[in-house]
Amino acid sequence: MVGYRYEPLPGKDFIRLVTIHPGEFADDIVISLEVTAFPLDNPPVYEALSYVWGLPSDPGLVHVTCSRAQQRTTILATQNLVVALRHLRYVDKPRVMWMDALSINQKADVEKSSQVAKMGEVFRLATRVVAWLGPEENDSDHAIGLMEYFGSQIDVDWDYGFDEIYLAKSEAIVFAGFRRITWNTLRRALHLLHMKCISLIGVPNDFGQKLISLEGFIYQRLDMSVRDFMYVFGNSRCHDPRDRIYGALSLLDKENRAIIPEPDYTKHWAQIYQDIATRYMRRTTRLDLLLDCESLAGQTCASWVLDWSRDSTGNGQVARSYASAQLCTISLKPESGVLKVVGVSKTIIEHIEPIPDFQYWGSREVCGSLIALLQNLDLQGKYVTGIDLLEAYTRILLCALRPCGGGRFLVVGGCFVEGISQGEALLGTLPHGVRTVSIYVEAYGRYYPGLVDSSSGKTFFEDPRLASLPLDLGDFRIRLSKDPRATMVIDPDVLQARGVDIKTFSLVQT
Repeated sequence: MVGYRYEPLPGKDFIRLVTIHPGEFADDIVISLEVTAFPLDNPPVYEALSYVWGLPSDPGLVHVTCSRAQQRTTILATQNLVVALRHLRYVDKPRVMWMDALSINQKADVEKSSQVAKMGEVFRLATRVVAWLGPEENDSDHAIGLMEYFGSQIDVDWDYGFDEIYLAKSEAIVFAGFRRITWNTLRRALHLLHMKCISLIGVPNDFGQKLISLEGFIYQRLDMSVRDFMYVFGNSRCHDPRDRIYGALSLLDKENRAIIPEPDYTKHWAQIYQDIATRYMRRTTRLDLLLDCESLAGQTCASWVLDWSRDSTGNGQVARSYASAQLCTISLKPESGVLKVVGVSKTIIEHIEPIPDFQYWGSREVCGSLIALLQNLDLQGKYVTGIDLLEAYTRILLCALRPCGGGRFLVVGGCFVEGISQGEALLGTLPHGVRTVSIYVEAYGRYYPGLVDSSSGKTFFEDPRLASLPLDLGDFRIRLSKDPRATMVIDPDVLQARGVDIKTFSLVQT
């Protein structure tokens, strides 16, 4: 068979639509491709397909018929797409859809970059989004029936919105084999299972872990940040690691969208990730991406670059660190994969042990594991900050670095150290009665790191220790009133003059 040759698109304001010709289930898949203008104020009529690409091995044939060709041509597609087309095509009439694998010339990186950038609009303006989960298996028909029943029993006032499905302007439909369920019904059922199961003791661990992996899918917001990528999409399946970022651009708020460069499929994914990490740090003046980094064998990215291609381990949901208080310093100098940052070295990790995931264990298992973990520790002594060791253990974010020699360090990941987790290493201890808390901000619908005065109960965002610095806080206070995450840029020399032992750390790849 002759392979299909894509004609270049006339411009950026055009897309290709796939017409799936009618046929019986076992018939060859026959389509035609049509280039059409895509004005945002008057888009064509089509459905958009959301699905997992699947593995490229053992591809199937999609036959393309074209008026300008004398014979059919073919496109190789993953089995997952071929199976989806068999289930979704009509027997008696054509069906017009947009699907990235066929609507975009996957061999033309320039076109792919341009088309992926507009995927958000493609899904938002579709008459309907169709999500394909896979063929019927493992009694999935019965499972979908149960989910439909569960989802019809409750109503949820969502403040959240997922990926292509959330961009749909009308009710999205989810298919598993020939069974269908509306997205809103399925989402309500998932929410019900999640809320019920996380409150139960003894839920099977693998089932509990699966529910945890779906949290981002169920509750993801339409104003997510770059940091949210790992939490929301960390368990999604992407054939191309670049799609972990590019496939969700339309879900970012304006501020975070500006951090991501325009899609460029001519670049290696690791370079794209590094560019994004650097742009994020420079734009936000924060290094909190390091909290989600992990040192893994065989990793391609530098240790200070968050590898969005790997599965999520849940680190992104650990409480945000307050170790630097609200201070930052702009000294980012990434050169040849090395990032130089300034900070303070306060302690050395001497021993580590794995901590089990208790969330879906029974109480007997949890207690037994904790006893085994703590039985050889001295819980009667005093911690370095003066509190009891037992209290220090029960409070159990900074960044852990592993020395590589020559002043170079490998980012291992986030950690918690009682006594230097509230900016003490830079500003000294908080005033008596003041402690860090998470404050819910109604306007943003989120929790942010803040402080509370225990005597009055008053909560606030400005760290009272900043007043002791020889700096004008006026501009910082204005920015803080608009953004609870605001930081204040400070010259390291100011801290050095206060006796803080500031050092430069070279963060490397391996």
